[in-house]
Amino acid sequence: MPSTWVGCTIATTVRGDLTGGQAKVRGTAFKGTTSVLITATVQGCERTGANIKATPRQSLTHLPWTASGSETSLLGKISFPDTAEISPGTAWAFDVRTP
Repeated sequence: MPSTWVGCTIATTVRGDLTGGQAKVRGTAFKGTTSVLITATVQGCERTGANIKATPRQSLTHLPWTASGSETSLLGKISFPDTAEISPGTAWAFDVRTP
């Protein structure tokens, strides 16, 4: 009988710096690249009575991003490459606001 995983909690964090600027003069479009560190914490999984904890890490560089807004507030997406773990066209949404 195949094993079953139940009760899993997964938290994913993408952390990095956006580099870029306005795509057009006087426009509301912005673009650039970013390097990110992705961490995912998996907790509480039960497989045949055993609890596990795992924290895989992945670092990606030169990812393109696009956004709209102003210099004080951006709403955009980071485009991730096509890999075995990530489907083509997958994007990570972000919302940046300055104080």
